[in-house]
Amino acid sequence: MRAGLPLAFAAAVANSAGAITWNPSMTDPAPNTDRNVSTMASRLAHDPRFNGTGIVRTANGLHGSGCLIGDRWVLTARHFLDGASEGTFVLEGASVPIVRFHTREDTDIAVAELGEAVDRYPEVELYDAADEVGRAVYLVGYGLRGEFTGDPAELAKGGRHAAMNTIDEVRDCGGRIGETLVIRYDGTGDGALPWEGAVAPGDSGGPVFLEEKGELRLAGQTYGVIPGENGFFFGRVSRYLDWIRSVMAGPSPIPKS
Repeated sequence: MRAGLPLAFAAAVANSAGAITWNPSMTDPAPNTDRNVSTMASRLAHDPRFNGTGIVRTANGLHGSGCLIGDRWVLTARHFLDGASEGTFVLEGASVPIVRFHTREDTDIAVAELGEAVDRYPEVELYDAADEVGRAVYLVGYGLRGEFTGDPAELAKGGRHAAMNTIDEVRDCGGRIGETLVIRYDGTGDGALPWEGAVAPGDSGGPVFLEEKGELRLAGQTYGVIPGENGFFFGRVSRYLDWIRSVMAGPSPIPKS
């Protein structure tokens, strides 16, 4: 994926949201192969610490990504829900009902409430510090994949994808987007990480993970791109931490086991 996205593609990401693309140096140049998929990228995506990341499907037929933050709770994005009140969360092919989406108007972060407990996958702690800028992060999702050079045919669906990048800034976008973490795609240039990548359609709601002492912390949620703005935007978990925790602590129509 190159740094400059065509505006039409950028708008599509913002409206229906993201997937992972990788540093072009990781692609397989051999003919008659899927040159967009590298062994390294596949290995990264299958890190077992990412196993709590799955697909969020709404009753309206739309889908994005999300991450378990409790045995009944999934962090995801509001913008692709399109007013849906129910849906399903899919982990490795197993579907769990979503009985409610919790949202607020001043952020794209949303919390999906599951209809049954899921305890066989890792739950990731929410990041509560304000030092994200300059930190390396993992981007994980179930959207499109590949090196985007302008031809949409080069992006192929299928499976969980992962990449790395660096948080460049924190920006308050206001409106219905809210406070965000911003990254820029450096390709193979100075500052690019070995698994350098960004998001594309289908990754909306997918997690942004920081790593501390070998443990993952959930620092953000994929929004996508904003036409006319430079970078990729992610809801900032630390800014909305109190609200997320209040949702998880609130009354639920589903009895706890």
